[in-house]
Amino acid sequence: MTDKENHHYFKKYVHEHPKDKFAWYLLGKEYAEKGQLGKAAYCYAKSEEIYEAYETDTSQAALQMRKVVREARQSTQRKKRSWRALGVALLLLLLLLIPTDVWDQDNAWLAEQARLKSKQEQGISSTNIAFYYMNKLDQAGGMKEAVEFMLGTTGSAHRVLLAVERSKDQKWQLWQSASKPFLSVQNTEQSSQAIIRYYDAAACNCEPDDPTPYRASIMKWQKEQEEELVLLSAMTAFEQKLGKKPQLIEQLTAPYPNNVLSGVTPRMRQLFDAKLKAEQAKKAEGAQVQVNTSTGIQDPTQEPLQQKQYMQSQHPLQQPLEIVIDKTNYRLAVVSGEVMIRSYPIGLGADRTPEGTFEISEKVRNPNGKSNGEFGSRGMTLSDTLYAIHGTNKPDSIGKDESLGCIRMRKEDVEELFDMVPLLTKVTIGNNVLPPPAGSKGQEEQPGSKPPVFKLPPQAKEENPRKVYKWLN
Repeated sequence: MTDKENHHYFKKYVHEHPKDKFAWYLLGKEYAEKGQLGKAAYCYAKSEEIYEAYETDTSQAALQMRKVVREARQSTQRKKRSWRALGVALLLLLLLLIPTDVWDQDNAWLAEQARLKSKQEQGISSTNIAFYYMNKLDQAGGMKEAVEFMLGTTGSAHRVLLAVERSKDQKWQLWQSASKPFLSVQNTEQSSQAIIRYYDAAACNCEPDDPTPYRASIMKWQKEQEEELVLLSAMTAFEQKLGKKPQLIEQLTAPYPNNVLSGVTPRMRQLFDAKLKAEQAKKAEGAQVQVNTSTGIQDPTQEPLQQKQYMQSQHPLQQPLEIVIDKTNYRLAVVSGEVMIRSYPIGLGADRTPEGTFEISEKVRNPNGKSNGEFGSRGMTLSDTLYAIHGTNKPDSIGKDESLGCIRMRKEDVEELFDMVPLLTKVTIGNNVLPPPAGSKGQEEQPGSKPPVFKLPPQAKEENPRKVYKWLN
């Protein structure tokens, strides 16, 4: 859009959506750029706290403008309080005059409204939502551009922005925080109109909308992203191990010792077939495939597909999975690039646990034929050594240095990790490489903070009864 068209769009939008504070702020910016400071001040006053949150200019002219805006806001708030007090008095008078049988009618009306709302929420599914993923650290710099970008996109009834929080050390994006919507843009029946809703009170300085209608869709979307990432990582590992790409998805679930993955989900199978067909079509045309836009699976040597520097659409997890182990904080994390997918408490062996870079050279289910033995129900050897990541029959040792060098995990954690990471996954062990948890060392940060468990169907034969494992437990 041209500047003139953009200006008319915001002017029309705030007329139709007078409670949208962010839209008032954007219109004020348009007037200010045109030198119409009186109109800009009026719009800024209507935007209330949004103006203060986004304006950082300390020039004399800017300070004077902020003073005018504050005075206008205070005047408006005084008027609102007066009208509110009058409204409360009238409401109390009406309550005394209303016959009791009217309440029954009102209750029926409320029940019907609740039914309609429930029906509306059920209609919001991931099939008519486009999710966008924004690093919350860049929220101040990218918020205005993100809204404008989403307003300018078409072809989807709902566009939902997921703002991802950073870890305490600012190094990692916390994938589990993507379960919370930041804002949404919804098309109306008239294509020229859109409804913006905010779900983060700190960002909009407003009363946020209820995010409940989107929760199920976001959880489904996150699960699909994780399945896609695990498939990408497994295909990369297979090619690294055998020097060629898999032609059948069953090659990823071969029996031990070639069990790259424990199993595959129906969605992973669909993604693999789509990827294979696209590659075959491109190969027939004599072109090299880097990205299959229908699945989002990308060559790991290429840069991630991005909409903007601060946001990604649909497929935010692009780098193959890795494991990072922090001896200082007794944590094991599963990461994709700078995104932390999972974080678990672990048990270690102090200086007996080595530091450096390894890879998962072996994955075995029920080591030594037991699911409740000293190595628990799952084990993953590190670079063909006597060190391994495995379960334990001593759960009280988690968060302590009681092993002879191995990494111990709780049963439910090691089983999820086993399903998620393929053979040849890179493992880095060091000190202070992960942020400390909120609680005591080795313990979970907050109850309920973990996303739903990742689990694959057990399709590969992964037991190895011919070997007696003597890891340094």
